[in-house]
Amino acid sequence: MVNKKGFIKTLEAIVAIIILIVFISVFIRRDEIIKKDDEKSIVASSLLSEIQDNDILRGCVLIKDKNCIDNYLNESITNRYYYNFSICDLGGSCLVPSLPKTDVYVKSIVVSSNLTTKESRIIRVYLWNRF
Repeated sequence: MVNKKGFIKTLEAIVAIIILIVFISVFIRRDEIIKKDDEKSIVASSLLSEIQDNDILRGCVLIKDKNCIDNYLNESITNRYYYNFSICDLGGSCLVPSLPKTDVYVKSIVVSSNLTTKESRIIRVYLWNRF
């Protein structure tokens, strides 16, 4: 009878250790995902902030010059991320560009009129990791 109690106590300890390891690994994985999203958020925010502050880039968005915006994004985004973007009318529908079947971070801003154009547009930037 004494040997059975010792076996059960050992088994309980092993199960507790396995549960603890699984619990810790889940939280570490979740923390890594949050850090990756934070990096994408910083990159997307800085890109959109520059578009918002730069008169030439604002004009490109307002006239829907996708080549101009694509050149800027291509030069600005590091090799860590793939990207895509869309420019839409403020009140209208917006077509989502083709995106991969992975986690995609999306950030958007509204670009309002400038001295020559009195319309508002939404620009959305889509970022995902290169694998």
